[in-house]
Amino acid sequence: MGLILFDDHTSSGFSEELLKNHKTSLSELIRRDKNRPSVIMWSIANEADTDEDDAVPYFDPFYANWTVIAFISLRLGRQSQFLDVICINEYYGWGSTVGIQEVVKHLVMVDVTSWHQLHNKPVVVSEYGTDTMVGYHSLPSSGGSEEYQMEVMSRQFEAFDEAHSEGYLAGEMIWNFADFMTDQRTKRVNANRKGMLTRTRQPKASAHLLRQRYHSLARELDNATIA
Repeated sequence: MGLILFDDHTSSGFSEELLKNHKTSLSELIRRDKNRPSVIMWSIANEADTDEDDAVPYFDPFYANWTVIAFISLRLGRQSQFLDVICINEYYGWGSTVGIQEVVKHLVMVDVTSWHQLHNKPVVVSEYGTDTMVGYHSLPSSGGSEEYQMEVMSRQFEAFDEAHSEGYLAGEMIWNFADFMTDQRTKRVNANRKGMLTRTRQPKASAHLLRQRYHSLARELDNATIA
């Protein structure tokens, strides 16, 4: 077993100065990692405003120079037709749908299927998850509890399995490895708490569920032998 990676690059706005810096930093990223066999893909933007009028002329130079490219986006807008892989960040079960986890599978399937059918290209769910306070338990599950995080993950997994069996889904990546500090917001308690681990790298209950998930995928897809 091993890890496959795609290098992610941030982008926001469409100024000439930003474009120059964007090209330079992306070139440096590729120069650094181009000979690393585990890196399979380059992402030229993460949640950029790709539906704006200025997005097409801004991103157009990138397509001529790089292969195996992707955006990471909530909504890929006008740029998705040019990509090799379509990556979507979706937070069904959180945000506007917190507390109604029964809709998670349906919404994920609609999203993944729609993007695949639009351009007949592989789709990767590049972010999904919920904020969770370690040690907060609730039955029935409620937003922010460890039980709720696991329930939403389980419903996401159901959608991923179905989408993969239909040939729509090429990959899944949870957000996030560990909790981390952010700026203060009314929707967050002191940090972004979507991690599988706490800031001190202690596992939440969801970490064990994710471990089971990845072991199951390894056995199913690669015939891996895992204790």
